[in-house]
Amino acid sequence: MGWRGAGDFTHLREIDEFKERVAADPDVKTGAIPNSASMAYKFRHVIAKGDDIVTYDPARREYLVGTVVSDYEYRKDVLPDYDHLRHVQWKGRVSRDALTPSSRNRLGSTLSLFQPGDEVWQEIQTVLQSGA
Repeated sequence: MGWRGAGDFTHLREIDEFKERVAADPDVKTGAIPNSASMAYKFRHVIAKGDDIVTYDPARREYLVGTVVSDYEYRKDVLPDYDHLRHVQWKGRVSRDALTPSSRNRLGSTLSLFQPGDEVWQEIQTVLQSGA
């Protein structure tokens, strides 16, 4: 995840600490600080090893499905502009077109971090296992 100007979140515990750090990032607009700080907090403290995740590849119109396999890390030397990391074991890809409109709508959230719900996860798992 980004927040390149916010520095290391390793020792932050309270949401107000995240708000202060995110506010220091010149790429984050003032009105976006609460939402961005909440996402940073979740990325650091809520997501855990063993959690299933999904992200979207718009160029291929596919969802990448994986499992988090590491704790939070702050590393400036791995991906430019993305200093906040969690390692993922990727399980596969699911075509956007293979999902129902309802699931596509749920996965189209404007938030970077959210829970799509059990029904969407079930559908993703079914499509992933079928190889569609």
